[in-house]
Amino acid sequence: MALFQLMIILSFTLLAFEQKTPITVQGSDSSRHFKPQLTVTSQTTRRSDAKLQLSRTGTAVTSSQLTGSRSIIASKDKERAIAITSSTPWQSRGIATNSVQVNEVKITATSLWPSVTKQQHLTSTLMRSPTTQLVSLSSIIPPRSSVTATGTQASTQGPGKPRNVTVKATSSTSILVSWKDPCLPNGNISEYWIYFGQQKDHLNQTTVAGSAQSGEFSALRPFTIYFIKVRAKTTELGNASALLNATTLEDSPSKPRNVGVHATSSMSIQVSWTEPLLPNGVISEYWIYFGQEKDDLNHTWVAGSVRSRELSALRPFTTYYIKVRAKTTELGDASVLLNATTFEDKPGKPREVTAKLQSDGSILVEWRDPEDLNGIIKSYQIYFKGKREYDPKFKKSNEKEIPSKFRLFEIMERELDPGTEYTVYMTATTSIGEGNHSDSIIINTPAKAPLPPAQPEVVNEKITVHSIQLKIKPASDSNGKVIFHEVIVEKPGRLSKRESASLPYEIHGFHEAKSKGESLYVAAYLSRKSLNASKKFVLGDGERYGEYANAKLEPGTKYKAYIRGITEANGTLLYGKSVVVNLPPTLEEDDPSTAKSDADKTVGIIAGVLGTLVFIVIIIIAILLYKRSNRERNPNLDAENKPRKRRDFEFKRLSTKKKVLAVPADDYPPIPVEQFAKHVAKLHKSDDRGYMIEFNKLDSGQDYESNVALLPENKQKNRYANIIAYDHSRVALTTVDGIEGSDYINASIIAGYNKPNAYIATQGPVPPAFDDFWRMVWEKQSATIIMLTNLQERHQLKCHKYWPDETEDYGDISVMLVKSEHYSDYIIRTFNIKRESEKEEREVKQFHFTVWPDHGVPEYPTALLAFRRRVRAYNPEDAGPMIVHCSAGVGRTGTFVVVDSTLDRIKAENTIEIFNYVAYLRTRRTAMVQTEGQYTFCHDAILEALQCGNTQIYAHDLRITLARMDEVNKNDNMTPFEAQFKTLNKVSPTLNKGCYLVASFAENKVKNRSQDVLAPDFSRVVLTAIDDNEATSYINAVHIPDFPLFWPEDESTYDDMITVKRLSASGSSVDNLKANCDQAQTPENSLRIKMFKFSSWIEEEKIPEYSALIALIAKVEKWQQHSGNGPIAVVCSDGLGRSGTFCALYSVLERLKIEQVVDVFQAIKAMRIPRPGLVKSAAEYRFIHFAIQEYLSAFDDYANFKP
Repeated sequence: MALFQLMIILSFTLLAFEQKTPITVQGSDSSRHFKPQLTVTSQTTRRSDAKLQLSRTGTAVTSSQLTGSRSIIASKDKERAIAITSSTPWQSRGIATNSVQVNEVKITATSLWPSVTKQQHLTSTLMRSPTTQLVSLSSIIPPRSSVTATGTQASTQGPGKPRNVTVKATSSTSILVSWKDPCLPNGNISEYWIYFGQQKDHLNQTTVAGSAQSGEFSALRPFTIYFIKVRAKTTELGNASALLNATTLEDSPSKPRNVGVHATSSMSIQVSWTEPLLPNGVISEYWIYFGQEKDDLNHTWVAGSVRSRELSALRPFTTYYIKVRAKTTELGDASVLLNATTFEDKPGKPREVTAKLQSDGSILVEWRDPEDLNGIIKSYQIYFKGKREYDPKFKKSNEKEIPSKFRLFEIMERELDPGTEYTVYMTATTSIGEGNHSDSIIINTPAKAPLPPAQPEVVNEKITVHSIQLKIKPASDSNGKVIFHEVIVEKPGRLSKRESASLPYEIHGFHEAKSKGESLYVAAYLSRKSLNASKKFVLGDGERYGEYANAKLEPGTKYKAYIRGITEANGTLLYGKSVVVNLPPTLEEDDPSTAKSDADKTVGIIAGVLGTLVFIVIIIIAILLYKRSNRERNPNLDAENKPRKRRDFEFKRLSTKKKVLAVPADDYPPIPVEQFAKHVAKLHKSDDRGYMIEFNKLDSGQDYESNVALLPENKQKNRYANIIAYDHSRVALTTVDGIEGSDYINASIIAGYNKPNAYIATQGPVPPAFDDFWRMVWEKQSATIIMLTNLQERHQLKCHKYWPDETEDYGDISVMLVKSEHYSDYIIRTFNIKRESEKEEREVKQFHFTVWPDHGVPEYPTALLAFRRRVRAYNPEDAGPMIVHCSAGVGRTGTFVVVDSTLDRIKAENTIEIFNYVAYLRTRRTAMVQTEGQYTFCHDAILEALQCGNTQIYAHDLRITLARMDEVNKNDNMTPFEAQFKTLNKVSPTLNKGCYLVASFAENKVKNRSQDVLAPDFSRVVLTAIDDNEATSYINAVHIPDFPLFWPEDESTYDDMITVKRLSASGSSVDNLKANCDQAQTPENSLRIKMFKFSSWIEEEKIPEYSALIALIAKVEKWQQHSGNGPIAVVCSDGLGRSGTFCALYSVLERLKIEQVVDVFQAIKAMRIPRPGLVKSAAEYRFIHFAIQEYLSAFDDYANFKP
């Protein structure tokens, strides 16, 4: 029987539909800010019965073609085979048994057909199904037959790996995971296990239903790599998919951290920051916002790798608000809005300057503020420089310093020279210096009548019958150009009637005067050109001079001659006062005295020669005496440049320690610290007489050889010819290329306490010695330069700028300016220096003290002591000598060295020896501690350091320090606050009654609430005096009779001159007042005033909240910035307690913002100079400290106040 080969296909077809259901699964992440969540898609599946379909290859066969039973049951036998059996045989042929084995499927078929007896071996392919294993059969069946079968197959093996697993970031915080069922489910998949995490070896696991095909993790960290794999689970856990990873997308970063802002110059602010805590991506840029208004900020940007930016081209002395934002693909949050104020700079030129000549001869100058203030205007300078075309040698430069509150000034007539062309211009000055000058204005002062000429001389030898020869000298041009000299003769007859040299305005010539019978006549008009110097003029020579006839004199007659100068002003001739000469009589005709003997002539000649010689000798002696006395008075300024012979000088060891101190005698032993206050008080008695005596006993120190300094090649290296380095103590540099003198620099080695080479005292470097100066810094390994002068003071050059603005080479030394830090009293500049031939690079700091006054010494040593502490805090122990210089390197330099070394000595020995140390210094360098004032200042500075100690607190230490200062000391039962305040009262200056003269006037007593609280003459507010009565210029800043409101509810007039009108009020503060002044001479007739009334401190004993007073200060500061930073009037009941507390807190906060230090003690001490008793109680003293702490608490850990 022919067999037909057909293919048997067994398939379990899935008829399915999907239903998406969100499922949240709690997971974990290494980030503390993100809690991932998984959202999955659940798939509910409806399945049909599996079917077994037998079909002929290439031709579909349906079940309707079958005969007999159509049901075939598939089951698993104990031999792990699937048996497929038929319940009833087919009608024509039947299948007795069929079996299938997994993987290598073997089908054993026993044919029911008689013609088929052998077994058929077939191989099946396993196909995927969630719940059923599908088997394909291939066998030999009768043609045109098909059967179907239903059933399921179970398995004890775990499922295979999920297929087509993909991971994809869908946002900055989410990742989508999707997969397909395993090829070998091996049963019903009940769950999928999903592993995820940021570390491959530490993955978290979450479970989803077996019907899920995908899931999305959310709440993840932006821009973070996550590792993911998937496993399927039936009754057993299957194999994991391959480990995949995905990175979440970028997001906006958090705000930058540690943002700091500080001014670096008058036109720049440095902004720095660190990376945000959560970058959330690759930071590509940082955006820096800045502007003068909080709500109107510009921005610039820098690359993401940069962590600081200097904002440049800013306006000087202007507050800028600044914040920073980071940017990835998105712009992040902004940092906290900070502010910084650029440093002061020189101001712009005053505007609308006018200068007008007044009728009284004065010049009235008016002006307006510069458009660019660039700081607080300290003063205005008016310059008026005079010149005369007719006198090239005449040059006068005058300068007037005007307080900043004025806007007009009168140059008095007595300060001007007549007949002079003046160039008038102005400048404004801040703490940095003078700004540009205004446009110049030319003013010509009118000439005045000239002064009398010098007394003419009569040439006796040239007296004749009709003439007399005179030596006439011109009148001075001091009152203007003298255009003519008038020679006037008075005839005899009325001589007794003229008692002085005053002459009538109009005098006629000889002929007209004779015709009118006048005794006076003009003999000659001499032009200025003809009388430039002494001129011999023959009176009565009969010649004409201009329009006047010099008529012959009458014989044997006595005349008077008058000579006067004439100037011109505005077309009018001005006749000066004349000089009168009583002339000897003319000779009589045929007088025998006209012939002198030769002997008489010879005697006269000899007498003249001898007289001249005597006069010359007297002049020479006078010059020598003058030079000697001048040298004794000022030996430090006129030292001769010649080798000096060293005097005998007694040296004495002051202790067994290794220090070099020279003393001239045993008269000045060391003073114990506890006795020093009495010693200083003794020296101050009788107008500092003790200091004068001690200072005058010091050797001048100019008796040592200075041969090297005087070499011709070294003279240009000395700023002053008489301040040079001694040979025995000079700093010797290495010689350059064997050149003689190349080892010289005007600098001297000075020993300090217990340190032989503690200091180098030197002059302010001059350009020819710049290279030598930096070579000295390198060779001596110095780390600190102390500069005690400004480059210019009072328009005089004191020191050249010897450092670079950026980087510059000085010889083989390269110097780079790293940064400049500006503080109220000093500047710190940091340099990196390196030598071309060496790889080493060193840091050197220059400490520049900027407030040493132009003349003398600082009024109080507080600032210098604080400066010295800053210097010593930096200078490394192993560094070379500290280099100290001023201009000449002797006065201020010596003063600093004495203070510094003495304070070192006190720490070790508890004794003080200033006189002896100054004596030693002068053996090392001439004129050290140059003046008596500097010598006195050394003592006062040491005494203040002993009495006051160091009361300065750094901002970052304030909290801990204040906590300690609030603890009661068991020994004296006082807190440090109380102890400091007690010391403050002890050391604060007290004023005698002579300082309160105006306040003590009888008419002013009613103006003072308390006679114990008066305004000193030297610091009081001076009002415009009424009717030149000085008493009316007085006001006590706290004058409030019976303490009524001193501002009007509406409008009031005071003293018939000033009207004050209340414009508006808000809350507890009167916001606006307007004052109108009716005085014609007042430059501005109205002034707008804002008054802040602080109602939280009604009773003095009840201290207010810290934050309330700080808020008041903030409002005042804001108003000051908008109103021009004029003086602030502070008023309370007595002007001491509450007013003093406000002023002290205001001042300390200003310094805190610049220097990051707090020193309440010294601030109050300084304020008590013009206002004794300021800040009345220890409670107020303590309040100021804690108010500052409250202020600082607004900043994160005082981050903006790190020094």
